[in-house]
Amino acid sequence: MVQNGMERKVLIAVLGLTPQIITETLYYLTQVRRPPVVPDEIYVLTTSKGRERISEDLLGEDGQFTRFCREYGIDPGSVRFGEESVIVLRDDEGRPLEDIRTARDNELAADQIVSFVRKMAEDPECTLYCSAAGGRKTMGIYLAYALTFFGRPQDVLFHVLVDERFESHPEFFYKPKEPRILMVKAPDGSTVPLSTEEARIELAEVPFVRLREKLKRTFGPGPVRYSEMVSSAQRGLDLATVPPEVEADLVRGRLRVGDEEIKLPPVQLAVYVHYLRNKLERCPHPEGHDCRGCTDCYEPLEETLSQEGIGRIRADYIKLCGARGVEWGGKLDEANIRSYMSKINGALRRALGDLAEGLVITRPSRRWDERNYGVRLDRSRIRLVG
Repeated sequence: MVQNGMERKVLIAVLGLTPQIITETLYYLTQVRRPPVVPDEIYVLTTSKGRERISEDLLGEDGQFTRFCREYGIDPGSVRFGEESVIVLRDDEGRPLEDIRTARDNELAADQIVSFVRKMAEDPECTLYCSAAGGRKTMGIYLAYALTFFGRPQDVLFHVLVDERFESHPEFFYKPKEPRILMVKAPDGSTVPLSTEEARIELAEVPFVRLREKLKRTFGPGPVRYSEMVSSAQRGLDLATVPPEVEADLVRGRLRVGDEEIKLPPVQLAVYVHYLRNKLERCPHPEGHDCRGCTDCYEPLEETLSQEGIGRIRADYIKLCGARGVEWGGKLDEANIRSYMSKINGALRRALGDLAEGLVITRPSRRWDERNYGVRLDRSRIRLVG
């Protein structure tokens, strides 16, 4: 979605009872930052009390947001920011949360903040400018994790820093063009006059790890709880950094990768076990050899289709199905074996996403005449039962 041929710039903030953060952030983005950024849209995630403060202090013809825009030559109508832009966090019954105090409140806030950022990040033609300065501390943490899960290269996370003498001052919303005198608290607790000319507003950009591409197949398309996202992400990263253990159980007819069970029909599981067994038995290197990058155990397709190769696959198939009275009735030729490999690889990728690449049946190279096949997984991570 593009406005006037330009990329959309969206400011997202979490907020408690200090609506000043919005106008302070706008001041920095539009008046200090180079090049300046004028948001096309502003969204605020807050509580019902926070919404009241935003309505009272920022919105309307005489609100601080409108005053800021007019003072600095920005058309207030060019920035989408109104009552509909304020997203109020809700409880289990759908009622607005007045505050975030309990563990359950935090869980609900996490789910809603992460879900909102995920939805906004689906539009490739926008850049998200996310402020973690307001609200309960956990709100900023959830916003940061939302960007870790779903942020793109163009998205930005930051924290607005305001001179402590003016921070949260009820009359200070941004640094005005014409300085004003405000009564502020001195270090000794007394109240002294101070010009807004001395106010400093800075923005600290916060680097964050972007895992969107690494985890894009980890999360389902529908709503997912934040805690489940964390568990799924941890599982995905564990599998990516530590090769998973693959267990093929010929007694129970089961294939497990880590904690994930992969459903394969008996003939496909028998074919996959054949290549796992090759990894264990065909390695020409001494014990302790690292399999990563090595394909010396890969088997020529002609050997797979030999009488001995088909006999091994048939024997495993009988183990899988013989107890149920199912007899070997299939055949294996080149077309069938390639079809089975494709279906096995498809099942692994659907279940594991990008993490399956070390487990699929593959060739050592992309050469069109390459006919050797095997799996890249280190043999120490393979366990055959039965």
